[in-house]
Amino acid sequence: MTLEGVAQIQKISLILANKHISRIYSSPTLSSVQTSKILENNLEVKHKIENDIRPRDMGIVQGMNYRDVQKNYSDLLSKSTFGIDFRFPEG
Repeated sequence: MTLEGVAQIQKISLILANKHISRIYSSPTLSSVQTSKILENNLEVKHKIENDIRPRDMGIVQGMNYRDVQKNYSDLLSKSTFGIDFRFPEG
């Protein structure tokens, strides 16, 4: 995780501090575990790795913000809400 990423999670920790979070769940990916560990320490809650939580390969829209996806791929975006089996092209 980059120093910028750590700083972002620290800021998020401050926002989440009074949200009464009782548990943090993450995927087993390294970045998810690193993020969860920081939140676990800052929020003083337990972290649990769930193997069933996995990041989605976003294919051709990977790295795009929502506004750009909506502008360039609105037809795909509307289809993506139909279920967990939906895949963006090349994803």
